[in-house]
Amino acid sequence: MDREGFNSMVRLNLVRIGKGKKANLSPKAQWVTVSIITVFVLAFFILISIPAAIEVNEENIKISGLYGDRIPTSDIVSVDILEKMPPIRKRLNGSDAGRYLKGHFMLKNEEKCKIFIRRDLPPFIELRTKDNLYYFNMRNSEDTRTLFEAIKQTRKEKFG
Repeated sequence: MDREGFNSMVRLNLVRIGKGKKANLSPKAQWVTVSIITVFVLAFFILISIPAAIEVNEENIKISGLYGDRIPTSDIVSVDILEKMPPIRKRLNGSDAGRYLKGHFMLKNEEKCKIFIRRDLPPFIELRTKDNLYYFNMRNSEDTRTLFEAIKQTRKEKFG
Protein backbone atom coordinates (compact mmCIF):
# COMPACT_ATOMS: atom_id res chain seq x y z
CA MET A 1 0.00 0.00 0.00
CA ASP A 2 1.42 3.38 -0.95
CA ARG A 3 1.50 6.41 1.35
CA GLU A 4 -1.60 8.05 -0.20
CA GLY A 5 -3.63 4.87 0.21
CA PHE A 6 -2.54 4.61 3.83
CA ASN A 7 -3.50 8.26 4.52
CA SER A 8 -6.93 7.69 2.94
CA MET A 9 -7.46 4.65 5.14
CA VAL A 10 -6.51 6.62 8.27
CA ARG A 11 -8.89 9.47 7.33
CA LEU A 12 -11.66 6.93 6.70
CA ASN A 13 -11.11 5.32 10.09
CA LEU A 14 -11.13 8.70 11.82
CA VAL A 15 -14.47 9.50 10.21
CA ARG A 16 -15.84 6.15 11.45
CA ILE A 17 -14.51 6.74 14.97
CA GLY A 18 -15.87 10.27 15.05
CA LYS A 19 -19.07 9.16 13.27
CA GLY A 20 -18.61 11.76 10.56
CA LYS A 21 -17.63 14.52 12.97
CA LYS A 22 -14.19 15.98 13.38
CA ALA A 23 -12.27 13.60 15.62
CA ASN A 24 -10.04 16.20 17.31
CA LEU A 25 -11.06 18.61 20.06
CA SER A 26 -10.37 22.30 19.64
CA PRO A 27 -7.49 23.71 21.69
CA LYS A 28 -10.00 25.50 23.94
CA ALA A 29 -11.95 22.27 24.56
CA GLN A 30 -8.71 20.41 25.30
CA TRP A 31 -7.68 23.09 27.79
CA VAL A 32 -11.09 22.98 29.52
CA THR A 33 -10.99 19.17 29.71
CA VAL A 34 -7.47 19.09 31.16
CA SER A 35 -8.37 21.85 33.63
CA ILE A 36 -11.44 20.02 34.89
CA ILE A 37 -9.52 16.77 35.33
CA THR A 38 -6.71 18.61 37.15
CA VAL A 39 -9.16 20.26 39.54
CA PHE A 40 -10.78 16.90 40.38
CA VAL A 41 -7.40 15.20 40.94
CA LEU A 42 -6.17 18.04 43.17
CA ALA A 43 -9.44 18.07 45.13
CA PHE A 44 -9.15 14.32 45.68
CA PHE A 45 -5.57 14.60 46.97
CA ILE A 46 -6.57 17.44 49.28
CA LEU A 47 -9.48 15.38 50.64
CA ILE A 48 -7.35 12.33 51.36
CA SER A 49 -4.60 14.36 53.00
CA ILE A 50 -6.95 16.04 55.49
CA PRO A 51 -6.85 14.04 58.72
CA ALA A 52 -10.18 12.64 59.86
CA ALA A 53 -11.84 14.75 62.54
CA ILE A 54 -12.81 12.48 65.41
CA GLU A 55 -15.29 13.52 68.08
CA VAL A 56 -16.13 11.49 71.17
CA ASN A 57 -19.19 11.81 73.35
CA GLU A 58 -20.94 9.38 75.65
CA GLU A 59 -23.12 7.99 72.85
CA ASN A 60 -20.96 8.01 69.70
CA ILE A 61 -17.55 8.30 68.19
CA LYS A 62 -17.97 10.38 65.05
CA ILE A 63 -15.31 10.16 62.35
CA SER A 64 -15.78 13.00 59.88
CA GLY A 65 -14.43 13.34 56.37
CA LEU A 66 -13.84 10.95 53.52
CA TYR A 67 -15.03 7.42 54.49
CA GLY A 68 -16.27 8.77 57.84
CA ASP A 69 -18.44 6.79 60.21
CA ARG A 70 -20.45 7.02 63.42
CA ILE A 71 -19.65 4.34 66.00
CA PRO A 72 -22.10 3.91 68.89
CA THR A 73 -20.08 3.56 72.10
CA SER A 74 -22.42 0.75 73.16
CA ASP A 75 -21.06 -1.30 70.22
CA ILE A 76 -17.41 -1.05 71.37
CA VAL A 77 -15.98 -4.42 72.31
CA SER A 78 -12.36 -3.34 72.85
CA VAL A 79 -10.05 -0.38 72.41
CA ASP A 80 -6.26 -0.49 72.46
CA ILE A 81 -3.33 1.69 71.54
CA LEU A 82 -0.61 0.28 69.28
CA GLU A 83 2.85 1.57 68.51
CA LYS A 84 2.87 -0.28 65.19
CA MET A 85 0.08 -0.95 62.70
CA PRO A 86 -0.68 -4.57 61.86
CA PRO A 87 0.50 -5.48 58.34
CA ILE A 88 -1.95 -4.49 55.62
CA ARG A 89 -2.58 -6.92 52.77
CA LYS A 90 -4.55 -4.69 50.40
CA ARG A 91 -6.79 -1.69 49.93
CA LEU A 92 -10.40 -2.64 49.24
CA ASN A 93 -12.00 0.78 48.80
CA GLY A 94 -10.15 3.87 49.87
CA SER A 95 -6.97 5.78 49.40
CA ASP A 96 -3.37 4.81 49.97
CA ALA A 97 -1.59 8.05 49.15
CA GLY A 98 1.88 7.98 50.60
CA ARG A 99 1.62 8.50 54.32
CA TYR A 100 -2.18 8.70 54.46
CA LEU A 101 -4.49 5.69 54.55
CA LYS A 102 -8.25 6.17 54.55
CA GLY A 103 -11.02 3.75 53.78
CA HIS A 104 -11.62 0.02 53.73
CA PHE A 105 -8.59 -2.30 53.91
CA MET A 106 -7.78 -5.95 54.49
CA LEU A 107 -5.07 -6.95 56.95
CA LYS A 108 -2.59 -9.77 56.30
CA ASN A 109 -4.66 -11.99 58.60
CA GLU A 110 -7.62 -11.54 56.16
CA GLU A 111 -9.53 -9.33 58.61
CA LYS A 112 -11.34 -6.35 57.07
CA CYS A 113 -11.07 -2.96 58.73
CA LYS A 114 -11.59 0.76 58.30
CA ILE A 115 -8.46 2.86 58.56
CA PHE A 116 -7.98 6.60 59.13
CA ILE A 117 -4.26 7.05 59.76
CA ARG A 118 -1.14 8.88 58.87
CA ARG A 119 1.28 5.98 58.93
CA ASP A 120 4.36 7.93 60.03
CA LEU A 121 2.67 9.20 63.25
CA PRO A 122 2.34 6.38 65.80
CA PRO A 123 0.63 5.48 68.04
CA PHE A 124 -2.53 4.08 66.48
CA ILE A 125 -5.86 3.39 68.14
CA GLU A 126 -7.39 -0.02 67.45
CA LEU A 127 -11.11 -0.06 68.12
CA ARG A 128 -13.26 -3.16 67.77
CA THR A 129 -17.04 -3.15 67.67
CA LYS A 130 -19.45 -6.04 67.40
CA ASP A 131 -19.19 -5.89 63.60
CA ASN A 132 -16.16 -3.79 62.61
CA LEU A 133 -12.52 -3.04 63.25
CA TYR A 134 -11.12 0.51 63.07
CA TYR A 135 -7.66 2.05 63.18
CA PHE A 136 -7.07 5.78 63.53
CA ASN A 137 -4.66 8.35 64.85
CA MET A 138 -4.46 12.11 65.21
CA ARG A 139 -2.03 14.84 64.08
CA ASN A 140 0.43 14.02 66.87
CA SER A 141 1.02 11.30 69.46
CA GLU A 142 -0.23 13.43 72.36
CA ASP A 143 -3.60 14.03 70.66
CA THR A 144 -3.88 10.32 69.81
CA ARG A 145 -3.25 9.36 73.45
CA THR A 146 -5.79 11.96 74.64
CA LEU A 147 -8.37 10.53 72.22
CA PHE A 148 -7.60 7.02 73.45
CA GLU A 149 -8.22 8.09 77.05
CA ALA A 150 -11.50 9.78 76.05
CA ILE A 151 -12.69 6.58 74.36
CA LYS A 152 -11.69 4.50 77.38
CA GLN A 153 -13.62 6.92 79.60
CA THR A 154 -16.83 6.40 77.57
CA ARG A 155 -16.40 2.67 77.99
CA LYS A 156 -16.04 3.03 81.79
CA GLU A 157 -19.22 5.10 81.88
CA LYS A 158 -21.09 2.52 79.78
CA PHE A 159 -19.66 -0.70 81.19
CA GLY A 160 -18.53 0.34 84.68
